[in-house]
Amino acid sequence: QQSSYYNAYPMEIAFCTVSMMGHLMPLLPYVEELMRRGHSITVFHDPSYREKIESCGLGACRSVVDVAESNIYDSILRHYSGRDPPSVIVYDFFATDGADAADFLGVPT
Repeated sequence: QQSSYYNAYPMEIAFCTVSMMGHLMPLLPYVEELMRRGHSITVFHDPSYREKIESCGLGACRSVVDVAESNIYDSILRHYSGRDPPSVIVYDFFATDGADAADFLGVPT
């Protein structure tokens, strides 16, 4: 049975992936479940992936689509500049910029 603790304290969770559909798709079930549990999700991705994210019923998650124009590290730092950092950053194993951004922001991965 699901603990009510996780619903009482919603988190801001950032997901990031490289620009390859095969790396985005395995993350989407986690995005879906965490959104279902009431957490706020931000996905850092290539602009061409927005339609796929929406077609999976995840249009309510926040999208940051400037990743193709810069690197993931810069996109994450720019997005969270002047606001609270995410509670955690989940990154694809090829998107190691996500781990570097988490280290810089002082958040777990």
